[in-house]
Amino acid sequence: MATSHLVVQPEISVQESIVAAGKHLYHVVGYDGASIEAICREAKATELDFVIHFGRKEGLLQAIFEEGWHCLLSRLP
Repeated sequence: MATSHLVVQPEISVQESIVAAGKHLYHVVGYDGASIEAICREAKATELDFVIHFGRKEGLLQAIFEEGWHCLLSRLP
């Protein structure tokens, strides 16, 4: 009997996808070089999704920093 070794990847939200794309593009091309259009293209999201969740590029950058701070603070005693 054959068994399947299929690994199911958990679905991530549109918001998480945009954050991941923003982190990647900010790293690769810098904040100024990453357009909302490019971030949405990489995230497979619409610009409306971006605006709903983050407003502007500054909002995405703030969300990335807050995520980083939260991760850092959770490791402190």
